Amino acid sequence: MTAVTYYNGKIFTANKNQPFVESITVDNGVIQAINASPKESTEAVNLNGQCVIPGIIDAHLHPLFLANAALGVKCSAPDVTSIEDLINEVRTVAEKTTDGWLTGWGYEEGKLAEGRTPTRWDLDKACTELPVALRRACGHIMIVNSRALEIANVTKDTPNPPGGIIERDENGEATGVIIETARDFFIEKMPTPSIAEEAEKLVQLGDLLFSKGITTVSEMLALNEPMNYFDLYKEAEKRGYRHRTGLYVEWQQMLDATTDSLQTDSSEQIYIAGLKIFMDGSVSGQSAAVSESYFNTSNKGVIVQTNEELVQALQKAQELHIQLSVHAMGDIALDMVLEEAAKLTPWLENGPSVRLEHATFMSKEQMQRAKELNIAVVTQPIFMFAEIESYILNLGQAPTEETYLFDDMLASGMTTVFSSDAPATAWADPVDPFISIQSAVTRTAYEGTSTGKQHAVSVEESLYCYTKYAQIPTLIKGIGSLEIGHAADFVVLSDDIFAVAPEKLGELSVQQTYYKGELVFEKETAIAQ
Repeated sequence: MTAVTYYNGKIFTANKNQPFVESITVDNGVIQAINASPKESTEAVNLNGQCVIPGIIDAHLHPLFLANAALGVKCSAPDVTSIEDLINEVRTVAEKTTDGWLTGWGYEEGKLAEGRTPTRWDLDKACTELPVALRRACGHIMIVNSRALEIANVTKDTPNPPGGIIERDENGEATGVIIETARDFFIEKMPTPSIAEEAEKLVQLGDLLFSKGITTVSEMLALNEPMNYFDLYKEAEKRGYRHRTGLYVEWQQMLDATTDSLQTDSSEQIYIAGLKIFMDGSVSGQSAAVSESYFNTSNKGVIVQTNEELVQALQKAQELHIQLSVHAMGDIALDMVLEEAAKLTPWLENGPSVRLEHATFMSKEQMQRAKELNIAVVTQPIFMFAEIESYILNLGQAPTEETYLFDDMLASGMTTVFSSDAPATAWADPVDPFISIQSAVTRTAYEGTSTGKQHAVSVEESLYCYTKYAQIPTLIKGIGSLEIGHAADFVVLSDDIFAVAPEKLGELSVQQTYYKGELVFEKETAIAQ
């Protein structure tokens, strides 16, 4: 294979020793030289001054959920801005469906004209013959219709499960609003598609991810049952899915696992990266566990797992010599994790043994403790950008501005990573990294509300959080920066990300994406897998 030199560009390497270069030379999918002049023995590609960045690493994503969300009932703005819109969307899908469950993802009550959460009685107006289950944008809450309640055998007398809530009205009747672990009553009743069907969805999703400049992902809620996600992703790989993917498996499904039964080698395209445990819920759903009550309420959220279960998950991850990923938004949940993690000696040498997801209410003291324990934080700037209505309603303006302290996270020296958590947010294009970067740089929500401009970070810092720093928790060597010996994963942008107005960062688009030196996406045309 002939080496190719990409020259005359503004190339951000994410290598702090040499952050910008003018050319890179690629051979066999690997960067062989930096700032080399094109030679007769190499092919030359003139970048014509275009801006290039490393391939994006989305270290917290739900690829299969994202693929399925696109096929279900539309629930998000701009298509759905009222409960009446939602009813119409359910009705439209119901008219074309003869059996099975009607599902969807992405409603956000703060964006609905009625300003309230839909109920089963709303959904019943659209469909009573088939079960309906729609997930809130955060993914922690769903609404179901009366038929779904009937199928799941959830009645007025059904007790709340540990870590979950069946919302009830003043008469004790279930409203159809189902919170946290109570969702399992319904998920267990839904049919399981075949591995082949789901694998094809992942293959198609790959084109979308490459079009966003994303070359490596983490699947943050993998399962062994009812479908084995490792087998699923390996099948997708056979069918043309190309993204490097680390799987984080729901921890209780791994209690019987042994080290010799797992593919944990991160040099493989598909590998088991760790276990996943939820300690609390979401801010927008008022279920993140916080020390200060939510605005105008006495509610302080929900602890989903006991401290004993957290310890069990930590010990199992240590036994299997893989990471433990912990969903922890509220300060109470964060304290629980930091306290128990401090009792164990880190067991991984090539990266963090524990990673915290979201860390919405993380204090400077907690950041320092995380740094000392080599715990990474994987957080999402898009949340406050897209879900501002719920944040203001649940926290108030001033407390909202003191969430997601990106500047303090970076200043602490703690490993800080940006990601999307797509599709778990109320945005039409939740996986777009440039929306997240705009949010972190401007600290302004989509409709102009300040989300804490005093905690803004630079474009360069944001890119590090999506590339060089994002590589750290993946445990994959040779990605995240454009250096000699690293994979030639890079993205050619429509404009100079360092020169566009901050409020226009979300309008940036990808012109080309290269993965291991191969052109895998070009604007308007996805290259065949």
